[in-house]
Amino acid sequence: MRTLLTVTLGLCLLGCDDPLAYPQDIDRLRVLGARVSVNGDSRRAWPRPGDSVSLEWLVVDPEPEPQLGWRFEVCPGTAGSRGLPECAGEVFASAEAFALSPEAPRFDFDVPGVVGERLLVQGLVCKGALASDSGCGERARVLFELTIAADGRENDNPTLADAPMTLDGKPWPEATPGELAQGSCIPGASAPSIAGGEQATLRLVLDAMDRDATADSTGLSPKHEALSVSHFSTRGRLSRALSIIEGDSNELEASVPWRAPTAAGGERVRFYFVVRDGRGGVDWSARTLCLGD
Repeated sequence: MRTLLTVTLGLCLLGCDDPLAYPQDIDRLRVLGARVSVNGDSRRAWPRPGDSVSLEWLVVDPEPEPQLGWRFEVCPGTAGSRGLPECAGEVFASAEAFALSPEAPRFDFDVPGVVGERLLVQGLVCKGALASDSGCGERARVLFELTIAADGRENDNPTLADAPMTLDGKPWPEATPGELAQGSCIPGASAPSIAGGEQATLRLVLDAMDRDATADSTGLSPKHEALSVSHFSTRGRLSRALSIIEGDSNELEASVPWRAPTAAGGERVRFYFVVRDGRGGVDWSARTLCLGD
């Protein structure tokens, strides 16, 4: 199975997937986001010429910890192009996995000292095969546009590290790597539990520091950038895929109902929340719960 995913910094997350699938369902190999961090200042989402950059990808699958292979390359991107972005110059850095691993793909490179307005990262993530293997059947192709800071323009990543999250009003701690790697669970022992067919409300609260002020001097635009929160689950059904926090809103939270499947007792459900500021800033967080009878 092949999917094409375009992640455009400063714009949105787009996918060319099955139009009948629910976008909030993790029912196949999916790339849900990519986060830029500048070495020495991980909060910055827009690197400057000469910066060293780390680009980490959030790759998920119905199977916990799938074995992944990947390959990425980066080139100068076209400015203001329509349709899919294209290279405006030669590829100047590339990397690939030479062994399968459940670790999240990460691409490190240096931004050239002289560069245009943006960079374009192209790549391939494979499940159960290396990116160079002709047998890479289940895969996700990615295109990623990265904005270069210039003329005093900057942008920071939001952060979910300390963002409170609740499950039906009760604190819901961030999932550990060990919990995310487990497909089964004992209800009530290692994670919150929900009985089959029941509904719960998931609530995420953001901080004012998670959004930057806008540079509009006319006073016609909101004072802050808008934030979008995408939510995904491996089982059950979230009522929607996206929550929007407008730039002029003082309610920095996203609440979404989720209904458990009717019969899957002892199965661990994984949830992922991805926040974007619309200009390239991204962060994500994961939670789990256990399905009861």
